[in-house]
Amino acid sequence: MTHKETKQPYSSVLFDLDGTLIDSEECITASVQFALNQLDIYENDEDILRSFIGPPLRDSFKKHHSLNDVQIEQARNDFKQYFLDHGLPKNYAYPGILELLWILRASGKFLIVSTTKPKDLAEEVLKYLDLLPFFKYIVGGTETGIKSTKSGIITESIGLIPSEFKGNIVMVGDYTGDIKGAKDNKIDSVAVTYGFGKEQDLLETGPTYVANSVRDLRNILIGL
Repeated sequence: MTHKETKQPYSSVLFDLDGTLIDSEECITASVQFALNQLDIYENDEDILRSFIGPPLRDSFKKHHSLNDVQIEQARNDFKQYFLDHGLPKNYAYPGILELLWILRASGKFLIVSTTKPKDLAEEVLKYLDLLPFFKYIVGGTETGIKSTKSGIITESIGLIPSEFKGNIVMVGDYTGDIKGAKDNKIDSVAVTYGFGKEQDLLETGPTYVANSVRDLRNILIGL
């Protein structure tokens, strides 16, 4: 499904990570539960746990469990500990993603991961799944500064793209922040509905294209 019928080939592609390249639900929800358990908070609501996928951890811990700054910092550290010690095998590349990345790299696209996940965690999971070599840069989120929002992360990512690859850039993601961030930066976007975002919410943000599968995404990015 697309909103445009014709387009120029994209020279650069920015990818969200969770819910776009990888299915990280099992890893993230287990890491969140571990972090909360260390604060004697026991969360078993699947909808709340899934809501941690996408937004910055700080925002989610504050929104759903009213943690103060000290508790948030502890929860983030405990989340990271569990993620690195036990969570990596709980991440899976979506079927077809590896093939898509091979095709994009072979066709000369400039590829960046633009994620709210901290850069070190993003790099570890990409390395574990043998996906890291496909990307020129991994741009992760931070608690403050330009990269504290998805729009800022996209801005930072665009700034890393060489001039010869800046002709036509697209952001691919499953979260409304990905689409809104692309609009803020005046680039095209692809909303993927196979991830964790709600399809209706994604449609309401007005993405340039909608991909209901990795095959759809491949057709949009490379026209195969």
